[in-house]
Amino acid sequence: MKNLNNLRKQIEIIDIDIIRLLKKRFLIAKKIGKIKIDTNGTIKDKEREKQIIKRLIDKNKNINKEFICRLYKIIFKYSINLQKKSK
Repeated sequence: MKNLNNLRKQIEIIDIDIIRLLKKRFLIAKKIGKIKIDTNGTIKDKEREKQIIKRLIDKNKNINKEFICRLYKIIFKYSINLQKKSK
C-alpha cells in the first residue's frame, strides 16, 4: 500500500505540472491572439493545428494517436476562445 500511495503522490505532482504548463501555454496563446487581432489575422489556423498534432504524434509514438488528437482539439478550442477575447 505504501508503494501505491507513493505512486499517487507522484501523479499529484505531475498533475500540478500539467496544469501549470497549460496555464503558461494559454497565457502565450492570449499574446498570440492579440498579435493576430492587431494585424487583422485569422484566429483559427487549421493548418497550424494539423502541424502541431502531427509533430506531437510523431514524437510520442507510445501515446495513443486518437488521445493526442482529442486532447489537443480541446486545448485548441480553449486557446481560440482566449484569443478571440484578447482585444
